[in-house]
Amino acid sequence: MITAAIDFLHLIALLGWAIGLLIVAMAPREAVSHDDLKGIVKVYQWTLIALLTAITAGLTLWLMVGKPAEFYSNNPLFHAKLSLVALLILLTAWPAAFFWRQRHTLTPDKHIEDTPGAITRLQKAAVAVVIVTPVLGWLVARGIGY
Repeated sequence: MITAAIDFLHLIALLGWAIGLLIVAMAPREAVSHDDLKGIVKVYQWTLIALLTAITAGLTLWLMVGKPAEFYSNNPLFHAKLSLVALLILLTAWPAAFFWRQRHTLTPDKHIEDTPGAITRLQKAAVAVVIVTPVLGWLVARGIGY
């Protein structure tokens, strides 16, 4: 029963993380107003909560409950999935920090005129990685690659 609950929590947190990344990737980029910026920062905050929940639940599933740790530890696809998760964290850290810093400097009557192109590219790359990561997770859960 505990395994099913943690598995469900892991899945819901991953969906929240993916949805948050999709939302910020599709947010308007030419001129970001103060209100838009507040919304983007709020989505990044919820995405961070979902990320931390997913990582905690995933580590619990890997090391404490469910299948033995060797089931995952000896699977190269699992290591590929972990690498993609680490890459996702790196891809989202800089855009989140950029918008977080802008939140403190932007006044309600000003706009961010030009979002750096690197921010937009990193967000789009994160969406591409988000599409591949669940496929690897599904393969690992089915025992493929073990």
